[in-house]
Amino acid sequence: MNSIKNPSYFTIFKFLIVGFCNSIIGLGTIYSLMFFLSVNYFYSNAAGFCVGIICSYLLNKNWTFQFPHDHQKSFIFHKFLFIIFPSYLMNILFVYIFNKYLDKNIYFSQLIGVFIYSILSYIGLKKYTFRK
Repeated sequence: MNSIKNPSYFTIFKFLIVGFCNSIIGLGTIYSLMFFLSVNYFYSNAAGFCVGIICSYLLNKNWTFQFPHDHQKSFIFHKFLFIIFPSYLMNILFVYIFNKYLDKNIYFSQLIGVFIYSILSYIGLKKYTFRK
């Protein structure tokens, strides 16, 4: 029972909630652009990422990691982007590989990309961006 009260587990739980909400918003944007507007998967993914990045930054900074508000707001956002962009590039790489080389459905490939992105971004945000 003590393990549930462990701050690390609680942080992971909050990150998963934020990630779930962010995934709904991001994937909703991606899938809507692809399905309703026939936008290319790469551009759809980029748009979903941009919408999600704002949501992710605000929720993770203020709720998940409860990072204090200070005078270095732009520096923290740069550290956030420093982690998020490589995670996003890995997302795109996995989407591309799963879709083009493994011949998987593009919607499934997007889901795999989001999973990879989530793992990489959590580790980076916890260990680097929002380290207290």
